[in-house]
Amino acid sequence: MGDVTALPTLYDEDEARKYLRMSKATLRRLRQRGLIGFVKLGDRKVYLTEQHLLDYLERKTVSPCLEDATTDSDKSATTGSRRTPRAPCGAAHGTTRRHDRHDVHHLAQKIFSRRK
Repeated sequence: MGDVTALPTLYDEDEARKYLRMSKATLRRLRQRGLIGFVKLGDRKVYLTEQHLLDYLERKTVSPCLEDATTDSDKSATTGSRRTPRAPCGAAHGTTRRHDRHDVHHLAQKIFSRRK
């Protein structure tokens, strides 16, 4: 009973959306889709902890590819080519979905249809 743990700081939706620089509707959508954690106290009041916000930001962080992070030290003095192998950027070959003829037809109808 002598161990007292500090409770996390709770941020309401307005404070959290300002911290994340997004609209209240966007934050609510993220919560409903389960993309960001939250604490619900009572029937309606929703709070987010700093850990919820940091976890969301960490999942949204994108690390750069080696292609984009070229420095002079990565290049050979004589040929200008890299000494280290580069990491592939984008989707790997064969991982994107191919459109069948029905998808292509539907997209063409959307693109070329007249606006009403």
